[in-house]
Amino acid sequence: MAAPEAPIATPPDVFANHTIIDAPYKHVCASKTPILTSIIVPKARQPNSSKRPLAIFFHGGALVVGGRTYAPWFSPWILEYVRQHDGILLSPDYRLLPEHSGKEILEDVKDFFAWIASPSGLAAALPKGIEVDVSDILVTGGSAGGYLSIQSGLLNLPETQRKAIKAIISQYPMLDMRDKWWTEDYEKNIFSAGPNPPKHLLADHLASLKGDEVVTERIPPKDEWMGGSIIGEGLYPKFLGTTTELYPLEVLAQRAKEGVRVPPTWVFHGTEDDVVPIHGTHKFVDLWKESLPGREAELYVNYETGAHGFDAEGTVETAWVKKGLEFVAQYWPGKASY
Repeated sequence: MAAPEAPIATPPDVFANHTIIDAPYKHVCASKTPILTSIIVPKARQPNSSKRPLAIFFHGGALVVGGRTYAPWFSPWILEYVRQHDGILLSPDYRLLPEHSGKEILEDVKDFFAWIASPSGLAAALPKGIEVDVSDILVTGGSAGGYLSIQSGLLNLPETQRKAIKAIISQYPMLDMRDKWWTEDYEKNIFSAGPNPPKHLLADHLASLKGDEVVTERIPPKDEWMGGSIIGEGLYPKFLGTTTELYPLEVLAQRAKEGVRVPPTWVFHGTEDDVVPIHGTHKFVDLWKESLPGREAELYVNYETGAHGFDAEGTVETAWVKKGLEFVAQYWPGKASY
């Protein structure tokens, strides 16, 4: 199976207009291994005496591969939009399957938001003279990052952290994680690349593990087959886990029953996606409308012709992107609490 990359690759100079600073937001295991976030700062900043808005981008890769600044999976229009608002963008790593569990991944996301909120966290890592408004956050991400962007709005975070998330952009997200696509073993022709990877590759990798590994990035071509193996063999119940907190559709229904506010959300998906089935997004949209009556206006949805990662061609002036960002602009940056 070929590398699990979007068919349209982001230009390698996607960060050319930015300075990237790496900082650890937590340390894990006895080895105290750091998990890093990249702080992505526009080189040309507007004179600004106020705090700058904050955005977060969670990378994709099936929760198995990828990394915080892997350019081929980074959406250029997100950088452009945040830069237009003189914002600061954070792109964190997180622990990956199969060496780690879904529970550990969500622990990383929770600890990341706690680090952002802490005076000794993000504020201490920023360049001198730059302040951000940690109460004004846009959360974005594609594919696995789309899963994490939705989960960010559903996590049981402290109230101040939860309310700080003003809007979510979720790009072709992994949502219906109990669907057979993620749970059953059959040929799936992911990225139109043909048969699933040979099963011995994953079996050999798992047999080689000592149990103390900390894996927070896996940059193609290194082990690029692994995401295809775990999807193809339907191994998410085994490696992600089976508890309700890991399944966004179930958590959304639960939060709605509890009366917890969910951030306004823009979700989009390509109609030709052969990596993350579009019907998961359909189910999410239907559930939102059913579970959150009266809040239909806080969900913006569009389905566009294209495969997985199709938005890599987009700019803030692309018609469908522009309309989505007009929705987001009602809530971020600098808008009142929803």
